[in-house]
Amino acid sequence: MLLTLTRTLCIVTIFWSALLLILVQPIVAKALLPWFGGAAGVWVTSMLFFQVLLLGGYLYAHLLNRLASAKLQVAIHAVLLVAALTCLPLGLNPALRPGPSSSPETAILLILASTVGLPYFVLSTSTPLVQAWYSSSSSRSLPWRLYAVSNLGSLLALIAYPPGFEKWLSVRDQMSWWTMGFWAFGILAAGAALATVRRTGQEAEPGTEWPGAKAVRMWLLLAAIPSVMWLSMAAQFSHDIGAIPFIWTIPLAVYLLSFVLTFESDRWYRPEIVRWVLPPLILLVFYSMFFVNSIHVLLLIPLFLATLLVASLMCHGELARRRPGPQFVTYFYLVVSAGGALGGLLVGVAAPRLFNDYFELPAALSLTLLLVAILLFRMPARTGIAVFAAVAAISTTVLLQRDQSRLKHRNFYGLLRTIDVETDGPSRLRELYNGSIRHGAQLLQPEMRRIATTYYGENTMMANVLRLKQNVGPVRVGVVGLGVGTMAAYARRGDTMRFYDINPDLPAIARREFTYLNDCLGTCEVLVGDARVVLEHEPPQGFDLLILDAFSGDSVPAHLITREAVGVYLKHLKPNGVLAFHISSIHLNLEPQIAAISASWGLSAYGLMSMAFRPMRLENALWVIVSRDRDVELIVEQMMRKLEPAPVTWTDDYSDLLSALK
Repeated sequence: MLLTLTRTLCIVTIFWSALLLILVQPIVAKALLPWFGGAAGVWVTSMLFFQVLLLGGYLYAHLLNRLASAKLQVAIHAVLLVAALTCLPLGLNPALRPGPSSSPETAILLILASTVGLPYFVLSTSTPLVQAWYSSSSSRSLPWRLYAVSNLGSLLALIAYPPGFEKWLSVRDQMSWWTMGFWAFGILAAGAALATVRRTGQEAEPGTEWPGAKAVRMWLLLAAIPSVMWLSMAAQFSHDIGAIPFIWTIPLAVYLLSFVLTFESDRWYRPEIVRWVLPPLILLVFYSMFFVNSIHVLLLIPLFLATLLVASLMCHGELARRRPGPQFVTYFYLVVSAGGALGGLLVGVAAPRLFNDYFELPAALSLTLLLVAILLFRMPARTGIAVFAAVAAISTTVLLQRDQSRLKHRNFYGLLRTIDVETDGPSRLRELYNGSIRHGAQLLQPEMRRIATTYYGENTMMANVLRLKQNVGPVRVGVVGLGVGTMAAYARRGDTMRFYDINPDLPAIARREFTYLNDCLGTCEVLVGDARVVLEHEPPQGFDLLILDAFSGDSVPAHLITREAVGVYLKHLKPNGVLAFHISSIHLNLEPQIAAISASWGLSAYGLMSMAFRPMRLENALWVIVSRDRDVELIVEQMMRKLEPAPVTWTDDYSDLLSALK
C-alpha cells in the first residue's frame, strides 16, 4: 500500500512539474513582447535562458544525489523549494523595464532570472531527483517510465497552450493560474520526498560500473541529433514550405512523443524494422528538399514528420537501451539534457553564424544515416564515416548547383536572398525573399526602376491615399517594414519617408541590391530596431500616413497589433493622419481584430483587396485603412467595405492567433 502511494506521488509530481515547466515558457516570453518587441529575439533569448537553466537543474540534481545522503538531499531541496515559493506570484516588475539604450538580450536574461529563475530551476530538478529518490527507496527495477511521464506532461502542456491557456486567459490570468499550480507542485514535491525518504535504506537494484567516456559520448550524440533535427525541421518548414502559425510546435510534439514511447516501454522501438524504414525516408526528404516543386506541399509535412518520428525513435530508443544502473540516473539525465541543449545552441546560435543557408537539416539527416549504418547495420565506423562524408558532399553539391540566388545573407532574423527572374516585358525583375516570403521586387531596366511594384503600384489604394495627401503639400510617411524600400519611389522633393525595420542587415542589402532608397527624391530615413519599441521612445513624428507592413508573412508579430500598439501609432499621426495595415497573410484573418482595436479608439476600419496586374508586377494585397481624415474617409467609404469588429479586442495582456486562423 505504501509503495503504491509512493509510486503515485512520484508519478503525479513529475508529470505536474513537467507541465508547469513547459507552460511557463510561452507565458513569460509573451509577457515580455510589448517591452522588447522583436518576437524572434525575445523567444530565442528566452528559450536559451530556459535551456541553460534546465541543464543547471540537472547538474544540481546530479551533484546533490552524489554528495549528500537521502535525508540531507530532502532537507536541502526543501529550503530551495521554500525560497522559490517566496518568489511568487509570477509577474513582471515594471521597475525592471529597460530603457531604449539597454541591451535587450541582457535585459531579458536579468528579468527572467529575477522573476521566474528560481521557480523554474526547482521544477527542472524534479524529474532526476524524484526518480533518484524513488529508485533508492524501491527494490524494484529502476522506474525509467517516470522519464516518459515527464515528457508526456511536457507534450500535453505544449498541445494545450494555444487552444486552452492562450485562447481563454489573459497573460495576467495565465500567471495567476501558473502560480497556483506551483503551490500545488510544492505540496506534491514535499509529499513525494517524505514518502521516498521514509523507505530509503531498502536494498536497491545492483548497479553497474561508472559509464566510460565512449558511452557518455554516445549518450550526448544520441540526444543532440534529434534536438538538431526538430529545430532545423521547423526552420525548413518556414523556408521551403512557408511559415504557418505554430509550425514549430508540430515537430517539437513529435520529438517529445518519441521520448514518451521509448522510455515508457521497449516495445515501441524495433531496430530490425527501423533500419529498413528510416534510410528510405531520409532519402525521400533529401529528394523533396532538392526538388520541392515536384512534390505537393501537403505531402511534405507528413513526410518530414514521419522521418523525424522514426529518427527520434531510433536515437531515443538506442539511448534508452544504453541507460546505466540506478545509481547513475542523475548523471544520465544530465548528459541527455546537455545533448538537447547542445542541439539548441548549434541551430539557434552557431548555424546562423556559420552557414548562409539552412544546412542544419541535411547535416542532421546525414548524421542519422551514419548512426543507422554503425548501430543498426553494424558497419565499421570508418566505412560509416566515409558514407556520411559522401552523402554530405553530394547534398552540398546539389544544393549549390540548384541555388539561383544572387545574394544570400543569414543572420538571427532569418535568411535573406535576392534573385533575378525574367519577365514578360523588356525588363528583368529582382526580388528579395526572407525565407519563402517575398518582401519586395524591382524592375531592373533603368527607365523602369522607379516604378513601384508588388502591392505598392500606381492606382492601388495605397498610392491613391498617398496622392491625396501629397495634393495638400509635402508629406511625412512612416513605413514599418523596409523590404526593398518601394515606398521611396513616391517621394517628391520636400517629402520624408521614414522606414523602420528590425533586421540590422537589411538596409545595406536594400541599398546595394535595389535602388529605391538611393533614387529617393525626398528625405529617406531608415531606423533599425523593433518598430513599436522605437516609436515608443521617440517624440511624435507627425506622420500624414503610417504604413504597417509587418503582417504580409505568416509569422505575425502579435505585439504590433494590440490596442496599446495602435495607441502608440496614433500618437505619431497628425490629427488628420491615416493608418494603413497590409495584412496579406495566407493563413490569418486579421481584419476583425484591426476593426475591434480601431473601434476601441473611436475609429472605423475599412478593408480592400488590391488586385494583381502582371504587366506592372503588381500582386494581390489586402489592406485595412484607419483614418482620422474625413476627406480620405469619404473616398474610402466609396471604394472599401467597412469591417465588423471581433468580439474580443487584442491587448498586450491578451491575444489569440489561433482564433485568427482562416
